[in-house]
Amino acid sequence: PALALFPFPVLSLHGRVGLLQPFFGSTSHISDRFFLGGPEPLRGFAGAGVGPRSSARPAGGPSSGDALGGNVKCSGAAIVSLPIRWPKALEETGLRATFTLSGGTVEARDPLTCIHDGWVGAGPRAQDSPGSGVAGSMRNLMRGAATVGIAIPLQGMHLEICASSILASQPHDRPHIW
Repeated sequence: PALALFPFPVLSLHGRVGLLQPFFGSTSHISDRFFLGGPEPLRGFAGAGVGPRSSARPAGGPSSGDALGGNVKCSGAAIVSLPIRWPKALEETGLRATFTLSGGTVEARDPLTCIHDGWVGAGPRAQDSPGSGVAGSMRNLMRGAATVGIAIPLQGMHLEICASSILASQPHDRPHIW
């Protein structure tokens, strides 16, 4: 198995940034927008559990609380994976302990407005907290989680069993609860 090939600690760093800029004065379509949450990009949150949500239901619009997605996305994670060497019998199984810190945000704002105005002001129908300048806004809008787990090597892949704790969230975010 792939993880068994690394009998030493492994550090992985992951990052993603996305900007969606509609042209000709149009708005972005929900199927083109970025969503965040779930097991891969931001653990501890439900799929599409982070970011702008609908508030009041306009005629023919989405239900209250539905994920709307965003035009700006950033996420990142640092993962440390360590071989389990005690007791001795477990060393040969290839089991690994994993520790993950992940964070990110999704914004409804127009990317050009974000760059020009310093990320201040919420997009239409979005329930994101406004900030004060770039640093204040990003600090207010970032979400984060810490995860610990066990990686079990299988044929050409691994199964990871983990538990997450949300470190930072917004009131309208949806945590992943089992």
